[in-house]
Formats: sequence, structure tokens, C-alpha cells
Amino acid sequence: MKKLFLLLLIITGSIATARAQTTFLNKVSTTNPGIKGKVTFSPTAGFKQYSWDDDTRVNEGATFELLTRELAKDDIGLLCVKIKIIDDNGSGKFNGKVGFMYGASTSLSDDMDYTTERIKGGGSSSSSGGSYMDRATTTYPKVYGKVTFSPTAGFKSTGHDDATRVNEGATFELLSREMIKDDIGLYTIKIKIIDDNGSGKYNGKSGYMYPASTTISDFTDYTSERIVGGPKSISEISSGGDDEDSGNSFTDQVASTYPGIKGRITFSPTAGFKQFGWDDNTRVNEGATFELLSRKMAKDDSGLLCVKIKIIDDNGSGKFNGKIGFVFGASTSLSDRMDYTTNKIE
Repeated sequence: MKKLFLLLLIITGSIATARAQTTFLNKVSTTNPGIKGKVTFSPTAGFKQYSWDDDTRVNEGATFELLTRELAKDDIGLLCVKIKIIDDNGSGKFNGKVGFMYGASTSLSDDMDYTTERIKGGGSSSSSGGSYMDRATTTYPKVYGKVTFSPTAGFKSTGHDDATRVNEGATFELLSREMIKDDIGLYTIKIKIIDDNGSGKYNGKSGYMYPASTTISDFTDYTSERIVGGPKSISEISSGGDDEDSGNSFTDQVASTYPGIKGRITFSPTAGFKQFGWDDNTRVNEGATFELLSRKMAKDDSGLLCVKIKIIDDNGSGKFNGKIGFVFGASTSLSDRMDYTTNKIE
């Protein structure tokens, strides 16, 4: 009987909690006005999912959808916005969650009307970031580039104050020849990341970047505020760390002749894989298999011989499968076939 009583208490408590949560979230009606925003309070902002005293914290830079223009006051009289998290800029734990946040902790701060207790504007307002990506019209000029700023460059995907960082060596497609000034008057270009040269988290993402942080820098025309010219393929992108004889691309230092030789990475636990320049620190797992692209070897900036390869299986996540670059011959199963007189694989 005692167990039954305890069970009933637990069930009753659960129902009461669920009702309290439902009531809390229904303090303002969800109307989905189609406005998006970003958490701007540093380093985190309070996100109230269950009650006004909820201490859940969401990272600065998290993006969200506004669920209603109506503001709601918390228990101490501060105005909050009802939102649904799109990307919590963290583990993803809060993605899709609904709750309240202080409007002043978000990019909607400038759109708050304290008289009517509503969000005015938004979406098309520069303060909310709703139309930030539309500041330059996407026309796909079929121009490509690479991030050259070391070791990372700012990638503005939600606003001109966005602090997202993308790795040096990331490749991208230019989305518009039009350049756009950010909030401090510096020109940016609209791009779509092809390969972020990292975890792949930003692959396919669109945003803005300073052209001076990229290989597009040489094609900027600040009079017309446009990009003039530019490489039409990834293979045409020059690399600052290339040899004088490298042609248009780092990987063109030796011509691909496909001698039909396969090999394996033997250096433990990883070996350096140079995709973009001789100072590239990318690492490929021991046991990765590859195809040799040329019998000719190339010397890096320190005079060490490298072989040009195409990864077949990176013995890991598959991130490098199909990628082309250079690796030290001594780090591979081709080590015994290196001829230091002719600088070739025999």
C-alpha cells in the first residue's frame, strides 16, 4: 500500500510538472512570424524552458526562431522573447527546444517596443540578422577561393559581428561578385564553404568573409565594390606556400601520371598530409591506403622528399577519402622504393 501511495505521488507530481511547463510556455501564443535571431549575450544567456527561474544557459552565437512578436514579463518584470533554438552553437543539446530568453540578450534587442511589449520589425531588420545573408544577391559567378589567413579566419554566417572561425586552407565558392561592407565599414565577400579543412562542420554553409583573408584578395576592385576575375576551379587556386615552379596549384608541383601503384601510410600514429602548402599540418591515420599519382618526388621547403598521392581509405572517418596531396615518402610503404639520385619512385 505504501508503495502504491508513493507511486501515485510520483505520477501526480509528474503530471503537475508537465502542466506547469505547458502553462509556462503558453504565456504567449505561438504565431511563428518568420523572424530569426542570434544570442548575443557573452559568453552565455539564460534560456527559460520550464519556469522563470530556470538557470539553463545557451552559448553566445546560438541561432533561434522567434515564435511570437508578443513579449512576456518574467517574475521580476523583465521582458522576454519566446524562441525555438535552431543551433545552440554547442553540443546540439538545445536544438529544437522552446523557451524564453531576455530580449536584451539577443540580436532582437533593437526591435523591442517597450510600450506595446512587442517585437517590431525583425526579419528584414539589420539588427535581427533576419536578412543578413541577402545583403548580396547570390549569382554564382563560378569563382573559387581558399582561406589564407593563419591559423583561422572570421566567417560571418549570421551577422557582421559573428565570431565563427574557419581554418586556413578551407576552400569555398564565391556566391556573388558584389562586396558588402560590414558594420565597421570593412568589405566582405559572400561565400559557400566547400571544405572547411577541419571537422566538416561548416561544409555547405554560406556566409561572409574578409577578402583579405582569402585568395580572392587579388581580384578585389574597391572602386566598383566588386570581385573582378578569379579562378574558375579549385585546381587554379594558388597557394602562398607553393614553390616557384608549382604552376597554379600546390598539388601541381609534379604532374599526375598515374603509374598504377598503391601504398599505405606506415608512420605511427599519423602522418602529415600536405593538401594546400608545405606547412600544412593535416594528419592522416597510420594504415590509410592511397594511390600514387606520380613516380616523380617533390622536395618540401626543408628539402625532404614527398610523394604525390590520392587517398583511397583514410582508415578513419572517411574525411580524406579522395583527397590529393603530398606525404613524406619515408612515412609510407613506398619508402624502400625511393631513389634519392633520381628523386623518383622506382
